[in-house]
This record gives sequence, structure tokens and C-alpha cells, in this order.
Amino acid sequence: MFYACLSFTGLPKVGFAHHFYTENYGTYQAPDDSTFELVYIKQGGITVELYGERFTAQPGSLLLLYRHLPARLTSTDSTAQSHCSVQFSLPCEVTIRWEGTPPPADFAGILLPMVYPPGEETERIKRELYGIVSDLGISREENERSASLRVVGLLGRLSSLYGRNLHSSASSVLSYRVKRYIAAHLGRRSITLQQLAAELDKTPNYINAVFKSVNGITIHQYINRERVRMMADLMEHRGLSFQEACENVGVEEPTYGYRLFKKQMGVSPGEYLRGTHVVK
Repeated sequence: MFYACLSFTGLPKVGFAHHFYTENYGTYQAPDDSTFELVYIKQGGITVELYGERFTAQPGSLLLLYRHLPARLTSTDSTAQSHCSVQFSLPCEVTIRWEGTPPPADFAGILLPMVYPPGEETERIKRELYGIVSDLGISREENERSASLRVVGLLGRLSSLYGRNLHSSASSVLSYRVKRYIAAHLGRRSITLQQLAAELDKTPNYINAVFKSVNGITIHQYINRERVRMMADLMEHRGLSFQEACENVGVEEPTYGYRLFKKQMGVSPGEYLRGTHVVK
């Protein structure tokens, strides 16, 4: 998971503020878009992929999107998406950090998580978001400054909830480093625990045990999952054949790739491309 360090000197300018509903959700964020978006997830989770890490905002949680980041947003399941969203621009500097990494010692801004889980305070912030949407819908001219002040207040409350003292999690940091290494070397024929151990200066058994405690699966299972995910993406969005997709993720034998794909996805590659997206 990531969090942001924000240092700002002015009021945000609120763009859109609305209740959003869609049957299917999927988008890449634009790197030239410097706005933010505070989203309350009413129905249907959103999965965010960023810098090789994947996390989910479940219904009842708050999601803070930084539109300049190269994140991919998709529906977590087949449930229709429904959320309340306020988009704003903010004169500030933003630094994104991994949650196991503390902010700079001299940092004087606020710290904000990308996802804040469901809870009583989340529900109170939700009602504030609803109020902003309602007021701007009645009269933007009269209520825009008030909306800007309310957004600042919400960000301050989120920062206070998140806490100024981030506790370093060695296990989470190690898991993240493993995932980054795998993402960078996925095209290799094999990624071994010995290679990871040499790269991270740990023993193979220790790395695998820590990774499983954080993610619930072994490193080998994670590599297979990521290979299949990348194969599906290459076929669906890049137009590669199944054999070409296999070669791009280090799978030399298409028959093995076929078995791996069907085991992970629940359908064959052909069925997947025809729209039978049944992911186990």
C-alpha cells in the first residue's frame, strides 16, 4: 500500500462533485492530469494497480486518487459500481511513498493513505461528501468556496486518522521488494528463490515464509498468477497470440502455459478472449 505526503499553500479548487454509477468500470489514469479525487465506495470494489502493487478499495471505504499517477483502476468483481466522488485541484507538492517507509524528518505537510477502510469516521466523511455534492448541485457560485474549505477539512481529518507516526513493517516492505523484482524480471524463463535471496540479502526460506505470511500465497504461486495475468493482458489489449504471450512472460512451452492459464483463470485462453472471464 502507498501513502502520500502533501505540502500545500492554497485552497483546493473543486471540479466535479457527483454520485457515479456504472455497470462496468475500468480506466487508466492520465499522467498529465494533476487533479485529485476523493471517492466514497458505495457499491462494488475498485482494484488499483500501481508500481507493481495491487490493492482494493472495498464498499464503505474511502479512496484518494492522484490522477497524475500511472494507476490502472478496474472493478473488483461483476457488481455494478456506485460511488460518491469529489474531484479537486490543489496547489501542492505530492510525494508517494511505500507504507513501510517513513516520511522525511523535516516534512511539514499532511500524510494521506490511498485507501481508508470502512468505519464510523468514514461514514461521517461520507456524509460530508454527500453535502458537498448537494450544495454544488444547488448553486456552484454560492457554495464553491465553502466546498473548498470542506475538502481541506476532510483531508485534515483523514490525515489525523491515518496518524503522523507510520510504523515500519519489515514484512510488508520485503514483500513489496519481492513483487517489484518479479515485475521487472517476469520475462525470464525462471525466477528462483535463490535469485531473490541474493538480490535481497536474505535466505530463500525466510523470503518465502515472510511473503506467504503477508500475501497468503507462496512466491511460486504469485509468479504463476502474475504470468497468467500478464498473458491475458497481452492477448486482450496488445493483440498477441497465446504463444507470443507465453514467450513474453518466460513460458517456453505453450502446453504448459495453457494448463497454467486454465488453472488460474478457470477458462481456456480462447474462452477468455471470447468473453468468458471467470477468474478463480
